[in-house]
Amino acid sequence: MAPGRPSCSFADPVKRVRAWCWLSDLQDAVGVGAALELDKGPLMKGFPLGRRFQSIADDGFDPGRVQITATLSLLDHVCRKRPYSHLREVYRHSLWRVLEDRSWGEHRRDELLEKALKNVGLVVIDIVDAGHARGLSVEWREHFSVKIYGPGEYDYEPVLLSFKNSKVAESLATLDGILALVLLLRRSLDVGNTKFAHQIYRVLEKACYTFGARWRGEAADTWNYVVRTRALAWIPDFEPSAKAWESARTLVLLESKEAKREGRGRPSRSADQVTSGKVERRWRRRILMKACALTDSKIWHVGFQERTRFNEWLTGNRRLIEAHLNWAAYLEYVGGGEDPDYEAQFAKLPSLEIPVDADHSNSYPYSGRLEGHRTEGSDRGMLSMEIPVDDDAHNAD
Repeated sequence: MAPGRPSCSFADPVKRVRAWCWLSDLQDAVGVGAALELDKGPLMKGFPLGRRFQSIADDGFDPGRVQITATLSLLDHVCRKRPYSHLREVYRHSLWRVLEDRSWGEHRRDELLEKALKNVGLVVIDIVDAGHARGLSVEWREHFSVKIYGPGEYDYEPVLLSFKNSKVAESLATLDGILALVLLLRRSLDVGNTKFAHQIYRVLEKACYTFGARWRGEAADTWNYVVRTRALAWIPDFEPSAKAWESARTLVLLESKEAKREGRGRPSRSADQVTSGKVERRWRRRILMKACALTDSKIWHVGFQERTRFNEWLTGNRRLIEAHLNWAAYLEYVGGGEDPDYEAQFAKLPSLEIPVDADHSNSYPYSGRLEGHRTEGSDRGMLSMEIPVDDDAHNAD
């Protein structure tokens, strides 16, 4: 199978998520579990047989562009029926435009935010409202926290409703709730209110993953990608690491073989045997989304430090350090070096040659010129380390 294309060569993932969202809501409204049942059901009575709904399930095709006749789209055909007319609002929801283009709607962000909050039954309480509450001597514990500066000196600070509240969680894990939280997060970051942005971030993250629990497979991976690169942050050109690419390729091949063995997959060939056409493009897209989903979420939370010897070594040897720590944890779990086979495999790993600089000395827990040092009492006790000592500093001691 050909290597995956960059993400920019595929249609915007937000459009695919919108199509899957529309389809899943339609399936719930009709009461069916698979898209193919819609193609064969009463909705398509009187029309030639086709895989219109299934094409949305497979590739996230836009229902507004799936044509039933020369003048009638699948979207219009479904939404003109009264029981499913509400699905047009799902398709046209402002969240999709906000996730596609960060600048869209900036000129009317207040209007969008107010409408979204109204739909989920919430209202923004700001610092002015907190001051008014203090002036009226009203203590609303669920709305404000009290910040005490000294005897008789205090302020009310607005706080977010807890996501542990099931009613709040249910209202926020919706298109309107996520839209409101995305707009609040962006506004907080724009004005430099990082404390409030941090609170919003956590609530938005939970709301997004609760909303996305409806999907499996590529749809779930794509939603996860959109959440990370469009909602929680703005990194629309993000590309996964080479390691994630390889892991994703392996997993997609395994999923393909498993589906074929259980009779759930239509292709007669496995993914690595498909070299051209729509099916091959679908596999590459699935690998891309899977690779993005496999990317460690820790990479989204970064900091900046001075380029010292130790920091360069720490960031330049991530895979080797990870390998040592994994082996150390395993050997600790099985009781140390009692298994000669595992001990022999561990011995093949290159030693960790940890550099010393002014900010990262080896005075504790290491001292003196050490080679193959093992720290007792923790996983580090299993590590094979070579820690060179700064000779000038060592002689000075």
